[in-house]
Amino acid sequence: MSTAPAPTPAPLPTPAPFTADDYKARMERAAASAADAGLAGLLVAPGPDLVWLTGYRPTPLTNA
Repeated sequence: MSTAPAPTPAPLPTPAPFTADDYKARMERAAASAADAGLAGLLVAPGPDLVWLTGYRPTPLTNA
């Protein structure tokens, strides 16, 4: 019986490359832009926009 190798653990999260005030301003700007366009919210997929907005960099497993 063959067993699959254990998955590689995800890297530890790194701090966002901006301050909490920057994060708040980005979220407010995104929400205001959505409201100005008549939208009730935003859907941000993994990629540069998600990184810019939140600082979160998806791992390859969550980016599938």
